[in-house]
Amino acid sequence: MVGTSTYELGKYLANVIKPATSSVLRTDLNNTFQFVEQISCEELTNVRMVSFDVKSLFTNVPLKKTIQICLDRLYRRDPDNKPSIPERTLKKLIELCVGENTFVFNGKVYKQMDGVMGSILGPLLANVYMAHLEEEFFFKEYLEYDCKAEQQRRLSCYIHKYQTHR
Repeated sequence: MVGTSTYELGKYLANVIKPATSSVLRTDLNNTFQFVEQISCEELTNVRMVSFDVKSLFTNVPLKKTIQICLDRLYRRDPDNKPSIPERTLKKLIELCVGENTFVFNGKVYKQMDGVMGSILGPLLANVYMAHLEEEFFFKEYLEYDCKAEQQRRLSCYIHKYQTHR
């Protein structure tokens, strides 16, 4: 949040962790116009489209898990392009920026216990978490589909062998 003690640090860290927000599926978009442009030349018959709509995303992002996902993406996805900041230091700096968020509601001061609400890093960490969920969902669906297709192929081969050797 603007004016907090970690705001300037958060602005700096936002540039460091931004590469972790990209999905390997390359499905992240800047706006609806970009989406329309991307699909305008596509043949969309027999295509399944998925859209994530998360209720209260910023208050429900699991903070510790998301920080670890972020670090994994930054330091292990492409080791040649990892940040110059040591991983342990970056982790502590992110925790400092998002771990002590307080806000006022109806005249009372509250401390955000989990989630990324109120932090300049909130949107980026929410994107990291959503990209992770998207990849997890896609690869699970793809592997299940691939396994089913392989099982179907094996069954067809077995039936064909059985029928030809009777």
